[in-house]
Amino acid sequence: MHLRIDNREPKEIGIQLSHNHGIEVTYEQLPIGDYLFSDVCVERKTISDLLQSSRGRLWNQLKNMKDNYDRPVLLVEGYIPNGIMNNDALKIEFNVLSIIASIALGWGIPIIPTHNQRQTALELSIMFTRSSAKKKQYLRPVKKQGLSMDDRREDILCMAPGIGRKTARRIFNNVTSISDICSLSEKELENVVGSKRARKLYELLHDEYTPKGEK
Repeated sequence: MHLRIDNREPKEIGIQLSHNHGIEVTYEQLPIGDYLFSDVCVERKTISDLLQSSRGRLWNQLKNMKDNYDRPVLLVEGYIPNGIMNNDALKIEFNVLSIIASIALGWGIPIIPTHNQRQTALELSIMFTRSSAKKKQYLRPVKKQGLSMDDRREDILCMAPGIGRKTARRIFNNVTSISDICSLSEKELENVVGSKRARKLYELLHDEYTPKGEK
């Protein structure tokens, strides 16, 4: 897996990711977000860009991330002014913190602060490593009480690789039951979730189970 970077982002961040953290990066003009890997979409904003874009385009960018990626992240780079002794700085401080609160509470998007491009590259490398690490195999506890039938159906789909809660709900906008999903061809699934996810979901639904002895 490699990390895709929007070609309008500072080249220094990509250089640090590649040279200092050993991550393979590619550059392209991304239609959504600034950094893409796994099912993570990261939008990077400096403090000044956060303030300026909050007048319009920021909210479209957040909506596009939420609609198209299971794990959108907003990365805010720079120092928030300390307005304790300066009225202008106080206004900026209040506006920045208000925007952050609106995004966290109203959009439910994680917000990660960094002080500079070096920290941004370090944070991206940590997220990249964690998202690509193989998960340990273990028996997961299953919560059965208090869940609605719709929640349980979504939980079943969320066990498939690349299927998050948002994608599961999108699938159920096209079908009404688990059995309906099992009857769909891989091509029909592809029309709903894309080719990569469709292939993995189809394999999960149709490959034969191999019994494993208990240890």
